[in-house]
Amino acid sequence: MYRPDAQIRHSTLPLALIACATILLQGCATTQEVKTLVESSNRAIIGLVESANDEQLARLSGDVSLDTDGSTGSDWQRSVERIDQFIVANPQSREINNALRVRQASILMMARQLNLAEAVFAEVEPGIVLNPRDRAVYEARDALLLWYRLSGPGRRALDGADQAAIRRHLGDLASAVDDLDEALAVRRYLEQVRVRMALRLARSQTDARGLLDELQPALNRYGATFDDARDEVTAWHGDSLDGATAVRLLSSLRWYNFVPCAYADADQLRVEVCAVAEQLGEAPADCEQSLIPAWLQGISTQKCEN
Repeated sequence: MYRPDAQIRHSTLPLALIACATILLQGCATTQEVKTLVESSNRAIIGLVESANDEQLARLSGDVSLDTDGSTGSDWQRSVERIDQFIVANPQSREINNALRVRQASILMMARQLNLAEAVFAEVEPGIVLNPRDRAVYEARDALLLWYRLSGPGRRALDGADQAAIRRHLGDLASAVDDLDEALAVRRYLEQVRVRMALRLARSQTDARGLLDELQPALNRYGATFDDARDEVTAWHGDSLDGATAVRLLSSLRWYNFVPCAYADADQLRVEVCAVAEQLGEAPADCEQSLIPAWLQGISTQKCEN
């Protein structure tokens, strides 16, 4: 059974994994070193994602290390150190270093080292060329930092300032990805963050009209990201995706997981708020309309907790 709050456990998504192989390699002398850094930072993010599924390790906050069991060191820390060492040793590689700073900030953000992540983002030189994916992450940095601050363990109710900030950053996220191909992983990542933010904002609404006005545009935008992948999404959630296709789509399946979850969560909010509005005689006419589109009707949300 899908639980709306369960999505918060999985808000730590593999951002640096998205950026795999996006650093522009310049010069034979540093190519292998950069490849090693890319592979290392990807492993760090994979470790974070696996750890975040463990309730004990999911309770990360502030400067708490991932080494909660006192055993092995954390790959993410080693990756951050290696990037620092590379940049110090190669100050002339400004484009590579700029891309590495985006990756480093992403790793720190995933590890809930948010003040450090913000400081590293500040070291990125916006005038130096970044590839489209790195630039999208950089342009969305304030929205991402806000989201990780609001969505982590011990999250609190949104106050008026939080709500205003989310509304502002919903626009920022849209601007950051509007020029990207809808199938790109970084766009799907940022669109997923955006719809999660909209869902979180909608939970603060007690007015049915306000809730629907928050949710409908966000869901429409999010769903459009998968217009060309509807058959794949439904096959994946219906366990009818053949093995060869699943392997081919491996990098996309993580994004497919959340699609029905977003709509199920939104529709549950609609039911709850509209029920109260109905009792008060204030339910808008479209309160009875499900927010789950026809192509997702009947799709299991079992994978939401995987």
